[in-house]
Amino acid sequence: MSISEIALLTTLLLFVLFAIGFEISLAMALAGFVGFAAIVNAKAAFFLVAKDVFSVFSSYGFTVIPLFVLMGQLGASGGVARSLYDCSYKWIGHVPGGLAIGTVAVLILTLIKRDMDLKRFVAAVHDTLRIGCMVMMLLAGATILGHFFAVTRAPFIVAGWLESLNVSPFVVMLII
Repeated sequence: MSISEIALLTTLLLFVLFAIGFEISLAMALAGFVGFAAIVNAKAAFFLVAKDVFSVFSSYGFTVIPLFVLMGQLGASGGVARSLYDCSYKWIGHVPGGLAIGTVAVLILTLIKRDMDLKRFVAAVHDTLRIGCMVMMLLAGATILGHFFAVTRAPFIVAGWLESLNVSPFVVMLII
Protein backbone atom coordinates (compact mmCIF):
# COMPACT_ATOMS: atom_id res chain seq x y z
CA MET A 1 0.00 0.00 0.00
CA SER A 2 1.36 3.41 -0.91
CA ILE A 3 1.91 6.24 1.54
CA SER A 4 -0.81 8.29 -0.17
CA GLU A 5 -3.33 5.48 0.31
CA ILE A 6 -2.33 5.12 3.96
CA ALA A 7 -2.73 8.88 4.46
CA LEU A 8 -6.20 8.78 2.86
CA LEU A 9 -7.29 5.79 4.96
CA THR A 10 -5.94 7.39 8.12
CA THR A 11 -7.83 10.60 7.37
CA LEU A 12 -11.00 8.55 6.81
CA LEU A 13 -10.34 6.76 10.12
CA LEU A 14 -10.03 10.14 11.82
CA PHE A 15 -13.42 11.27 10.49
CA VAL A 16 -15.04 7.95 11.42
CA LEU A 17 -13.71 8.32 14.96
CA PHE A 18 -15.12 11.85 15.08
CA ALA A 19 -18.48 10.60 13.76
CA ILE A 20 -18.83 7.86 16.38
CA GLY A 21 -18.19 10.32 19.17
CA PHE A 22 -14.57 9.69 20.10
CA GLU A 23 -12.86 12.43 22.04
CA ILE A 24 -11.08 14.69 19.55
CA SER A 25 -7.68 14.40 21.20
CA LEU A 26 -7.84 10.61 21.40
CA ALA A 27 -9.12 10.35 17.84
CA MET A 28 -6.21 12.42 16.53
CA ALA A 29 -3.69 10.44 18.57
CA LEU A 30 -5.15 7.08 17.56
CA ALA A 31 -5.33 7.98 13.87
CA GLY A 32 -1.76 9.30 13.92
CA PHE A 33 -0.57 6.19 15.75
CA VAL A 34 -2.32 3.77 13.36
CA GLY A 35 -1.11 5.65 10.28
CA PHE A 36 2.47 5.89 11.53
CA ALA A 37 2.45 2.20 12.49
CA ALA A 38 1.21 1.31 9.01
CA ILE A 39 4.03 3.27 7.38
CA VAL A 40 6.93 2.42 9.70
CA ASN A 41 6.05 -0.15 12.40
CA ALA A 42 4.22 -0.39 15.72
CA LYS A 43 7.36 -0.05 17.84
CA ALA A 44 8.27 3.24 16.15
CA ALA A 45 4.67 4.43 16.55
CA PHE A 46 4.77 3.71 20.30
CA PHE A 47 8.03 5.66 20.58
CA LEU A 48 6.48 8.54 18.61
CA VAL A 49 3.47 8.67 20.95
CA ALA A 50 5.68 8.55 24.06
CA LYS A 51 8.01 11.24 22.75
CA ASP A 52 5.21 13.56 21.64
CA VAL A 53 3.16 13.22 24.83
CA PHE A 54 6.26 13.82 26.95
CA SER A 55 7.34 16.82 24.90
CA VAL A 56 3.89 18.43 25.17
CA PHE A 57 3.53 17.84 28.90
CA SER A 58 7.09 18.92 29.71
CA SER A 59 7.11 22.05 27.58
CA TYR A 60 7.26 25.25 29.64
CA GLY A 61 5.21 27.08 27.05
CA PHE A 62 2.35 24.62 27.47
CA THR A 63 2.55 24.36 31.27
CA VAL A 64 1.39 27.94 31.69
CA ILE A 65 -1.99 27.07 30.16
CA PRO A 66 -3.38 25.47 33.35
CA LEU A 67 -2.08 28.40 35.41
CA PHE A 68 -3.82 30.84 33.11
CA VAL A 69 -7.06 28.86 33.39
CA LEU A 70 -6.70 28.70 37.19
CA MET A 71 -6.24 32.45 37.40
CA GLY A 72 -9.34 32.95 35.29
CA GLN A 73 -11.35 30.51 37.40
CA LEU A 74 -10.24 32.14 40.64
CA GLY A 75 -11.00 35.58 39.30
CA ALA A 76 -14.42 34.56 37.99
CA SER A 77 -15.51 32.63 41.05
CA GLY A 78 -14.05 35.16 43.46
CA GLY A 79 -15.65 38.16 41.79
CA VAL A 80 -12.34 39.81 40.90
CA ALA A 81 -12.74 42.25 38.04
CA ARG A 82 -10.90 41.89 34.75
CA SER A 83 -9.07 45.13 35.43
CA LEU A 84 -7.33 43.45 38.38
CA TYR A 85 -5.96 40.76 36.09
CA ASP A 86 -4.92 43.35 33.50
CA CYS A 87 -3.11 45.29 36.19
CA SER A 88 -1.16 42.28 37.46
CA TYR A 89 -0.37 41.21 33.90
CA LYS A 90 1.07 44.65 33.09
CA TRP A 91 3.21 44.60 36.22
CA ILE A 92 4.63 41.10 36.01
CA GLY A 93 3.45 39.58 32.72
CA HIS A 94 6.83 40.04 31.06
CA VAL A 95 8.73 38.26 33.86
CA PRO A 96 9.39 34.51 33.44
CA GLY A 97 6.90 32.83 35.75
CA GLY A 98 4.84 36.00 35.84
CA LEU A 99 1.65 34.10 35.16
CA ALA A 100 2.21 31.92 38.23
CA ILE A 101 2.91 35.02 40.31
CA GLY A 102 -0.23 36.64 38.92
CA THR A 103 -2.28 33.54 39.79
CA VAL A 104 -1.06 33.65 43.38
CA ALA A 105 -1.72 37.40 43.51
CA VAL A 106 -5.29 36.91 42.30
CA LEU A 107 -5.81 34.17 44.90
CA ILE A 108 -4.44 36.37 47.69
CA LEU A 109 -6.58 39.32 46.62
CA THR A 110 -9.73 37.20 46.52
CA LEU A 111 -8.92 35.86 49.99
CA ILE A 112 -8.30 39.37 51.32
CA LYS A 113 -11.58 40.60 49.87
CA ARG A 114 -13.25 37.48 51.35
CA ASP A 115 -14.78 36.72 47.96
CA MET A 116 -13.43 33.17 47.96
CA ASP A 117 -14.45 30.31 50.20
CA LEU A 118 -13.17 26.71 50.24
CA LYS A 119 -16.06 25.40 48.14
CA ARG A 120 -15.44 27.93 45.36
CA PHE A 121 -11.69 27.34 45.51
CA VAL A 122 -12.11 23.56 45.15
CA ALA A 123 -14.55 24.10 42.27
CA ALA A 124 -12.07 26.45 40.55
CA VAL A 125 -9.21 23.96 40.91
CA HIS A 126 -11.45 21.13 39.65
CA ASP A 127 -12.48 23.12 36.58
CA THR A 128 -8.88 24.11 35.98
CA LEU A 129 -7.71 20.50 36.07
CA ARG A 130 -10.46 19.42 33.71
CA ILE A 131 -9.85 22.21 31.18
CA GLY A 132 -6.06 22.03 31.49
CA CYS A 133 -6.03 18.28 30.87
CA MET A 134 -8.32 18.65 27.86
CA VAL A 135 -6.09 21.31 26.34
CA MET A 136 -2.89 19.35 26.98
CA MET A 137 -4.41 16.17 25.50
CA LEU A 138 -5.58 18.11 22.45
CA LEU A 139 -2.05 19.42 21.96
CA ALA A 140 -0.57 15.94 22.35
CA GLY A 141 -3.06 14.38 19.92
CA ALA A 142 -2.52 17.14 17.38
CA THR A 143 1.25 16.72 17.67
CA ILE A 144 1.04 12.97 17.03
CA LEU A 145 -1.28 13.45 14.05
CA GLY A 146 0.92 16.28 12.78
CA HIS A 147 3.98 14.04 12.79
CA PHE A 148 2.07 11.43 10.82
CA PHE A 149 1.04 14.01 8.22
CA ALA A 150 4.62 15.30 8.07
CA VAL A 151 5.89 11.79 7.29
CA THR A 152 3.25 11.19 4.61
CA ARG A 153 3.59 14.67 3.13
CA ALA A 154 -0.21 14.60 2.74
CA PRO A 155 -0.63 18.38 3.03
CA PHE A 156 1.74 18.87 0.09
CA ILE A 157 -0.14 16.25 -1.95
CA VAL A 158 -3.48 17.95 -1.26
CA ALA A 159 -2.00 21.38 -2.04
CA GLY A 160 -0.61 20.08 -5.35
CA TRP A 161 -3.96 18.55 -6.22
CA LEU A 162 -5.78 21.80 -5.44
CA GLU A 163 -3.29 23.73 -7.55
CA SER A 164 -3.90 21.40 -10.50
CA LEU A 165 -7.65 22.13 -10.46
CA ASN A 166 -7.09 25.56 -12.04
CA VAL A 167 -9.88 27.20 -10.06
CA SER A 168 -9.99 30.53 -8.32
CA PRO A 169 -8.48 30.67 -4.83
CA PHE A 170 -11.88 31.89 -3.61
CA VAL A 171 -13.49 28.63 -4.74
CA VAL A 172 -10.86 26.68 -2.82
CA MET A 173 -11.58 28.77 0.27
CA LEU A 174 -15.31 28.10 -0.13
CA ILE A 175 -14.65 24.36 -0.32
CA ILE A 176 -12.50 24.49 2.81
